Parts: sequence; C-alpha cells; structure tokens
Amino acid sequence: MRGDGFLLARRATDITLDQIIWAIDGPLTMTDGSRLDSVPRDLDAYLPTLWFTAHQAMLKVFSQVRLADAAAQHLPAAVERLVPLWNQP
Repeated sequence: MRGDGFLLARRATDITLDQIIWAIDGPLTMTDGSRLDSVPRDLDAYLPTLWFTAHQAMLKVFSQVRLADAAAQHLPAAVERLVPLWNQP
C-alpha cells in the first residue's frame, strides 16, 4: 500500500471488477459456507440454484467492467444495455 491507495501490479484497464472481488474475498459462497460452484442443480435445490444463478449474472457484469471504467464511472456498452431494466417499475 502506498499513501491512501494500492499500487497495482497491472494497469487499471487490465483488471476487471470480478478479479478484484476474487482477490479480496475469494470465491463467492452460500450463506451456509458452501461454494457457489458446488451447488446442486436439481429441482430439490431451487433456492440455492436461484442464488447461484443471480451471483453468476452479477459476476458476468463485473467481469465486463474494468477498474478504469469504474474509476471513470463508465459503463461498458454490454452493461449499459441492462440499465433500462433497473429503471422499470
């Protein structure tokens, strides 16, 4: 750490938000501590499957946003197309 921030090993244009989440928190887990990539996908596991799917969608968005984009408050086109969904009632 240098000053009030971090010294990056790569350029901000080469780092995605999902990589930052992984580096800080490790793999996402369920509330019971099981890893999301180990969730069973059968009908008896509807809520864990729903939770897993929602997290996969979130990570897909984060994988498309670079640190430089976030610093500039810029949404890549693929992510910006999702914004109208946010504004629906």
